[in-house]
This record gives sequence, C-alpha cells and structure tokens, in this order.
Amino acid sequence: MIKRVLIISLKFAPVHNAHCRAIAQPFENAGMDVRYFITKSAEWLVPTDQLGKTSFAGRSENYRQVILESLMTSCRVRKNEMNYVETFNPDLVIFESPHPNNEQYARWIRRRNTSVKIWVWLHEPYVANKEGHSWKARVLLLIHETFTRRLLKIVDAVLVSSAEGEKRLRLGYPWYRKKIIKIPLIFEDRKKEGAKRRYFTYVGNAVYSRGIDRFWKLIEFAERKGVEFDFQIITGDRIEESLRSVSVAVKRRLKVISGDKITDEQIDDAIRESWAVLCPFRTITQSGVTPIAYMHGTPLISSAVGGMSEQIREGETGFLLPEDAHFEIWIERMEKARADHSVLERRCRAEFELTFDARNAGCYLNEFLKVDST
Repeated sequence: MIKRVLIISLKFAPVHNAHCRAIAQPFENAGMDVRYFITKSAEWLVPTDQLGKTSFAGRSENYRQVILESLMTSCRVRKNEMNYVETFNPDLVIFESPHPNNEQYARWIRRRNTSVKIWVWLHEPYVANKEGHSWKARVLLLIHETFTRRLLKIVDAVLVSSAEGEKRLRLGYPWYRKKIIKIPLIFEDRKKEGAKRRYFTYVGNAVYSRGIDRFWKLIEFAERKGVEFDFQIITGDRIEESLRSVSVAVKRRLKVISGDKITDEQIDDAIRESWAVLCPFRTITQSGVTPIAYMHGTPLISSAVGGMSEQIREGETGFLLPEDAHFEIWIERMEKARADHSVLERRCRAEFELTFDARNAGCYLNEFLKVDST
C-alpha cells in the first residue's frame, strides 16, 4: 500500500511547481505523506509551510542549464542530494517534469528499494515531425526523446493528460507495454474576482512550435485593419530580439511581461485581464495554460492541433481554428469572444471545476492505487 509519495521536478517553470502541488492534493487527502524534490531555482516559489517537506537540487532554469547540469553533475554529488530521498524511503515516486537526470535518479532509487513504484508524467512524449524547428530545438527534442526512452525502461507507469499524449507515446515508443494512466492537468484553484478584461494574451515560451511568429503577425494584421484590440504577452523567455521584428505601432498596443522569474500571480493576473488566451500553435500535446485560463473564466482561441481539440469545446470554452486559418478568421473569433464573454466565462469556469480542479481529483486516486496492486 502507498503511504509515502515523493514528487520530483528538476526542471524550472512556475507551471511545474504549481502542478506538483496539485498532484499532491489527492494523495494528501487520502492521508498519505507527500514530499518534494525540486530544482533549487524554484525555491522562491515554494510556500513557507511547505519548505520543511521540500529538498532542492540543481538550477535548471533553461535547456542549456539542463544539459550542462546533466553532464557536469557527478554521481557522487547526486548521491549526496539523494540522502533526503533515502531517509524518506518513498513507496511511490513521480517524476513530474522532463530532465536528463531523471533516469539516473530513477535507477538510484530502484537499486535501494526494489519494491518502490516509479511513475513519470510525460507532457510532450514525442514529436514525429521535427521539420520547421530550429536546429537547436531539433537537438533538444532528440536529447529529450533519448532520455525518455531510457527512463521508460525503468518506470512502472506513465501519466499522460490527453488521448493525443497517449498517441504520441505509442508512436515514439511502440515497445512500451506497461501501465498508462490518463489524467487531466490538475491545478489548485487560485480564482480571484475584480479584474477588468482588456487584452488578448499569449502565454508561455516564445518559440516557433507555439507560434510566436504568428502572434506577431496577428498583431500586425490587426493594426493594418484598424481593429481596436490590445494585446499582451507573458513569458519567461527573453524576447528583446524577437520584438525587434515588430513595428513601433504594434509595440504601442502590446503589453510585455517577461523575465526569468514569472510568478503564478503574474500569470493569473494576465489571464484574468484577458478576453481570451491566444494559442497559434503548430504542434503541442496539450497545454498547461488551458486549465489556468478556465480557472479564471477565460476562453482560448487556438489552432486545432494536437490535444487542443480535446481541451477546448468549440463555441463553449473557446474556438478552434485550422492551423492555416487566415488572420481575418482569428479576428472574427476574437470579436466573438469579447461579445459573448459572459456566457463563455461561466462555461470555462464550470469546465475547470469539473475537470481540472485538484479538489475534485479524488476520482483519479483509485486509478493511481490500481498501479500499486499490479
């Protein structure tokens, strides 16, 4: 029987930290002891009352640091870090975020406790078509998939958040035959009232696969058409170089929130101030932005790619557009999102409470425990 759960997240991002806390909730509600082992870069995000249950390792704030850390950190140093894990002696370990060191930690844990259950949450299991990505992005994808392949040989179960995620898992690693658990991207409720909606907002990494170039072009198109929309971007990436490609007129109607330390509160406020979140994606398994947007009653307008068609109910919690949709259609949906906002807000909030609220995640706990009995 599972009594002690350890959640490991070695890659930094505010969404990973929030997701870890949400994952813990159904286990804690069932009376289990939950601890955390996370990147030191996220220490400033950990609530004070959780510090005693948390240990820290590394500073993986970006892909470069992730790779360097995996190459430079000696096994001896890792073992010293893992004293915390050995003392806690978990029955279940969940790797929440991707990191090359996950495999080494998993092997280390397995050698010391052969009965421990090890799960990994795969947010982006595999990207079949890497054309169009920069050479750097292709290299990073190949590194991620190589270490994922090695980790899958160790774990007892894989967690995915969509049918698209399961499809990509089976496509990239057809030999994997162990347990697959499908569970939505759950989050703790952080809803606040009182924000005035004004923007159409891009949230997350400013990269090609997420359509950052399309976002800039959409703003340029709206400017040429004289459409009175205000736009906003919130990202942990440095976008100074990217911003040089847009006009002065566009910058006047664009609010930029960027930097190394973007907090949950900043993300929440940005989404609460939005008529809709814009997702001009090219490829994605699912988006952690979706449940946070629904949390605040904010619809999404997205390319109909990957798992977005599972997360968005057309006309009810947002709008799905063909990947090659003309910007005129994007503008039409944005106008509709603003005009029908009261109805969309109620439906989005209801969708969060029904599907993504960690308080209601107890229904997934039985599925978790089935893994323990295999």
